[in-house]
Amino acid sequence: MLSRPVLVAFFALCFVAVAGCDKAPPVSQATPWSPADHERLPGEDDGPVERAPSGGAVVELVWAQRCVGCHAANGQGNGSAPVPNFSADAWQKSRSNAELAASIAKGRGAMPKFDLPASVVDALVAKVRSFAEPSP
Repeated sequence: MLSRPVLVAFFALCFVAVAGCDKAPPVSQATPWSPADHERLPGEDDGPVERAPSGGAVVELVWAQRCVGCHAANGQGNGSAPVPNFSADAWQKSRSNAELAASIAKGRGAMPKFDLPASVVDALVAKVRSFAEPSP
């Protein structure tokens, strides 16, 4: 059996250890937060969490998934549907940005409507305008 002084010392040591558990480490020992701290869930080791595309990547994704099928990657149409050639100067001059946005959001002719945030619609209008060939 352990002597009384040894038991008292043991319990005192346990009390000190437990009492200090609720204290945060000093600021000098804290590490700065970084986005990489949240790349993985605890115990996960299969790489960073896939993030949703943002900014221009969203527009390119929408263009690739919803527009290229008829308008082609270059905006000149792929022949599968009667679509305008976005690089044609006459066509570019015949539509306002508001008309293009309305066509994307509400549909026009054979083109279906697309329920997209206004920021994405505006970015798609800018993409359509980017196909314009420079005037000579």
